[in-house]
Amino acid sequence: MCPDPVDIALPNPPPTVTLSGFVIRNLTNIARAFIYGIETSGPATFPGGLTFISGSTPILQVNEAFEPPATVLEIPDVPGPVLQQIDYDIFAADDFTITESCVTTIDYIVPVPTLFQEVRADIRDGRVLVAWSLYSDDPLTRLTIARARGTGSFVTVADLVPSTTTFVDRDVAPGLSYSYVVIAHLADGHMVQSQRVDVSIPRPTLVLFPGTPNPFNPTTTIRFTLDRDAMVSLRVFDVSGRSVRTLIRSRRPAGANSVVWDGTGDNGEPVASGVYIFRLDSGKATRTVKGTLIK
Repeated sequence: MCPDPVDIALPNPPPTVTLSGFVIRNLTNIARAFIYGIETSGPATFPGGLTFISGSTPILQVNEAFEPPATVLEIPDVPGPVLQQIDYDIFAADDFTITESCVTTIDYIVPVPTLFQEVRADIRDGRVLVAWSLYSDDPLTRLTIARARGTGSFVTVADLVPSTTTFVDRDVAPGLSYSYVVIAHLADGHMVQSQRVDVSIPRPTLVLFPGTPNPFNPTTTIRFTLDRDAMVSLRVFDVSGRSVRTLIRSRRPAGANSVVWDGTGDNGEPVASGVYIFRLDSGKATRTVKGTLIK
């Protein structure tokens, strides 16, 4: 007969657990003794650091039962909050033949009052997305985000409600590095800070992307990135090289830019179906892509 699984109640697990309830019964037709053993495969050990203990029963009459003495398992101090599981095997044997065996478990959680389980920072469309998961047994009043630019000092950039799990930083610049920490403010006045996460914003390059959609009728969106603030022009040509439409002739910022062409020429009239060339000029650099207008 095996003991029931053990679940240790929160908030704090005891340093030891007493194992009991394993009953050895003589189901043979003669009186005899049995040996038994208990082995643990989890993080807990028996006193003295042992992982296996054994014993023997007195001579048991037919159908007589014996319950071995209670055994103590010592539970290590494992940081949490994380589920810890201790498996322990119990067997009884007669002449090296196992007559009964069972495996049972002890499940317990070692909690900490407040813990950041994960914090990460990712680049999304030129912005920084900071995301985190937070475990807390204590009431929180607010969260704050602190940011450092390069090797500079941390300054608070956001004040959030306790249930928040993400923050988008839009005030970042290409080519720079940023560091972030999330700070949990507890109701008792204490603060818990997350680990630091770092991210570098890549410096953009000069790229002209094909229009979307392509083919199109009659409008398409032309996207491009600039490696720096610059005076640019974006023009549309037909396959003979004739300029059909000037979409941009102005100063544009570094990073992502876009413009929509509605399929008309400089005179405001719709152009014919066909293949058109989009040409981006920035300083001495030029980029071109093709697009197809289908009516």
